[in-house]
Amino acid sequence: MDGLTPDVARQWLETVIRDELEETARRTRAAFHLPKTGNPVESAHHDRLAGEALRLEARKGAEVDLDEDERRELTARGYSNADLDWINYYQHHLGRAAATEAMENRISRRVAKIAGKERISGYEFFDAKRIYLNGRAPALLSAKDSL
Repeated sequence: MDGLTPDVARQWLETVIRDELEETARRTRAAFHLPKTGNPVESAHHDRLAGEALRLEARKGAEVDLDEDERRELTARGYSNADLDWINYYQHHLGRAAATEAMENRISRRVAKIAGKERISGYEFFDAKRIYLNGRAPALLSAKDSL
């Protein structure tokens, strides 16, 4: 019933954050250079909304609607009702994306490589997936700092 070792968990978290920051930077550059199809401010705002969704998803699971306490908290932090709808949408959309066989296999392979193993256990996978969600969230939430 052992999960990831602290060293493997740290390396995986660093990998997830680095990858998400690089992907966010690519989206921001594309939005900046393609004004007809993108807007860097709007792109960063949606990255933050997705980050909030992932933060909540890592805490309570995938495809669970925002409850009233979460709605009040997010509203108090300045999010509009339209933003809450997007956050709810992203919770469902990103939850389904992270649960695909292809993504779960990708997570397993990448963590196994970090751990120096051919395969990881189910418990290691559960840790790896939670780290994946938790690591992506702060990277996306930092989108406002890159504008």
